[in-house]
Amino acid sequence: MGLIDTVKAKAGELAADAERAGRVAAAQTRLVSLQGDLRRAERELGQTAYALTGLGELRHPDLEATVAAVAQARAAVDETEREIGVLRSRSAATPATAATRGPLEETVAETPVLDAAVAGGEAGAVAGSAPEADDIAASSGEAAGDAPAAAPADETADAAP
Repeated sequence: MGLIDTVKAKAGELAADAERAGRVAAAQTRLVSLQGDLRRAERELGQTAYALTGLGELRHPDLEATVAAVAQARAAVDETEREIGVLRSRSAATPATAATRGPLEETVAETPVLDAAVAGGEAGAVAGSAPEADDIAASSGEAAGDAPAAAPADETADAAP
């Protein structure tokens, strides 16, 4: 057998291996799709069986523990959904604009430095430029734009270097 015959034989083996690998990949893709179909069908069967047990039309001792677990999980989901609703209604009741804002927007809007930067278009706005700072400065005897003479000891310990 010559060199050309050896190369042809190896090329034929490689082509057969590539074809086999392609078939395996296609079969695996079909398998994943079929497994998804099976999971969906099983989920639908479970939902139907749960509904039928709730109506009293399906009874079996093997289903009792599973039905109880599903009922307990549903009760926990319902309770958590109610809790979220209460929390949302409380946050919406505080500022009048909270109903139209998300939680992050509420936090940003309530920050005087960011309010001033957004309103004035300044990236480096200071707290003294916000209306709330004027009220604080007036109550402490400082002018709105003046920095405090000295920070309290506990604030300087937290300051970044």
